[in-house]
Amino acid sequence: MRMIVTGGGTGGHIYPAVSIAEAYKRKNKNTKILYVGRKQGLEAELVPKLGIEFRPISIEYRKKGLIGALNHVKSLASSLIEARNIIKSYQPDLIVGTGGYVSGPVMFVGALMGVKTAVHEANAFPGRANKMLSRFVDKVMISFEESKSAFKDQSKVVLTGNPVRQDFYGLDQSKCRKEINVADNRFLVLSVGGSGGARKINDVMIEIMSKVSGNEDYEIIHVTGKSYYEKFMKQLQDMRVSFGDNVKIVPYVYNMPEHMGAADIMITRTGASTLAEIGITGTPALLIPSPNVKDNHQEYNARSMEKMGAGFVMLEKDLNANHIMSMVEDLRNNPEKTESMRNSCAKLPGKDALGNIVSTLESILVGE
Repeated sequence: MRMIVTGGGTGGHIYPAVSIAEAYKRKNKNTKILYVGRKQGLEAELVPKLGIEFRPISIEYRKKGLIGALNHVKSLASSLIEARNIIKSYQPDLIVGTGGYVSGPVMFVGALMGVKTAVHEANAFPGRANKMLSRFVDKVMISFEESKSAFKDQSKVVLTGNPVRQDFYGLDQSKCRKEINVADNRFLVLSVGGSGGARKINDVMIEIMSKVSGNEDYEIIHVTGKSYYEKFMKQLQDMRVSFGDNVKIVPYVYNMPEHMGAADIMITRTGASTLAEIGITGTPALLIPSPNVKDNHQEYNARSMEKMGAGFVMLEKDLNANHIMSMVEDLRNNPEKTESMRNSCAKLPGKDALGNIVSTLESILVGE
């Protein structure tokens, strides 16, 4: 059995693809996995680190202007040929896509070549790539019931939930803290602006880190995002700001399960994959939806979690360091509140998403 998985650009496309591949292989041990992604994409760095074979294609994002459009068309033509060559040489039995520009050529060519195909949509408002591909693939797997109406042929649509890597399950907070070298008696704040980082979150975290610097009751791990790290550190230098040993600033973390398992609260963007991971780890969270995504789906998803008591929502336009610190201090002083949020996370739907997805993929292969 050979499977190709594809999806890229952000962790929200990459990690679900990896989760699906790993879950399928756990149940079907003879499965061989190939990940196809962008040459310049985050997946080109992350996937090989996870021990999965990776091959690139040269699709590029469409940039503004005539030259940008022409370059995109040129890269699309090249990618279709590259995808065909990869599929022809690898001979997959199944191709699974999780969205992003890179999934388009691979899924489209695979479907035309008669390979069994399926896409997974993480968000309540489906992306353009998956809506287009839904016309050609065998199955469309969705995470939210609301997204079903976006697909014309609803007989293909299966509600599975959002896949989360096995590494996020069954975490022990004390063990996670040992892994990342954080003392048990410190209230750990983990702040992450998504796989690419977020400037507004970076800005407000400077104030928050200044407030708790040197306070041994707290530890902060702030993840700037790789694209922001150098500018962020230069900004601190220009401001002549420095922090105590209880504040750590990093561009990216590869062992996110341990960090989320260790945290007392997570300050984060609200991509669908991140929210699914929070649901598994039970990490109390301050949810800051990105205002820059299509159909405002991050706020929609975050409000659903807030309604169930599994997090607090603060819009980017309302970010305020004093307000955030007030909330953090309240949680630290009232551990029963964090425990209540953890219990609410445990009640969130989607815990069996990987099992549902594997069953759906197996049904495609036997022609159901």
